[in-house]
Amino acid sequence: RSTMDPSQLTTTFKALSDPNRLKILVSLRPGSLCACQILENLHISQSTLSHHMQVLLGADLVVSWQVGKWTHYRLNPVGMSAINQFLSNLQAAETPAPSPSANCYCA
Repeated sequence: RSTMDPSQLTTTFKALSDPNRLKILVSLRPGSLCACQILENLHISQSTLSHHMQVLLGADLVVSWQVGKWTHYRLNPVGMSAINQFLSNLQAAETPAPSPSANCYCA
């Protein structure tokens, strides 16, 4: 997807607002991990991890697949690209602050 709608942006940034979810994303940067490996790294319960992963999946930041009884996760390149594109577009839109307009009532 080339642009994120406001609803998806809200979901994405809410997902990014939790320190444990940020740690999960950083841990997935080198490659895929099994849920058991994420659990070892974060020292959280399986149910807490499951909740965090559902949030990250819902925000399209990770993808998952089953191998036996364990779920494996990796970063979703599509979701990561969409965030990067949004932030790049936002940064590119920077313009110098305009001088107060004669029509502005607050000036």
